[in-house]
Amino acid sequence: MFNICVYGAPERKALDKIQVEIGETEQATEDIGSASLPHEEMKENLTRAFSEMRARGGWIDSSWHNFGLPDYTLWRIPHDIPVVDMLLYLLGTEELVKRIMERISKTMPTAGLPAEKRPAKIAELEAKRVRLLEAEELEILRLEEAGHTIVRREAADAKVLLRVWGQKKFEAAA
Repeated sequence: MFNICVYGAPERKALDKIQVEIGETEQATEDIGSASLPHEEMKENLTRAFSEMRARGGWIDSSWHNFGLPDYTLWRIPHDIPVVDMLLYLLGTEELVKRIMERISKTMPTAGLPAEKRPAKIAELEAKRVRLLEAEELEILRLEEAGHTIVRREAADAKVLLRVWGQKKFEAAA
């Protein structure tokens, strides 16, 4: 007979806490990668990109003269003139960046970590995740030794499982 110990059972309170922390750590890692950059960094990136476009003449196009015809409107921009190129030409880099950043400040009041700090933070979170995965497996083994059946998460890391099982076997042999 199986004694399946499900989420929320008092016997697995410690395991549930570890698994919640694993989820939070994985979410924090994902959030870092998808978060916007700090506004100042965005502004620098936009300014650099637009300045490079202007320097290489990105807005100059063989069909540019067609834009001046009376029947052209903003809705009938030729396909080979990107809108950003046109706005750069009309407004200039500084004004276009200013307007974009005003809009960004209203729609994205908060921002994530600067790009240079993200790899270190992700590495820190990954190390924490691995420690939590090891703690999770040790807790599962403890519960199994107490006679409970635990269904492992589908996302259980096989490398972590093998490392913990090897460590337990080594400790038992010692």
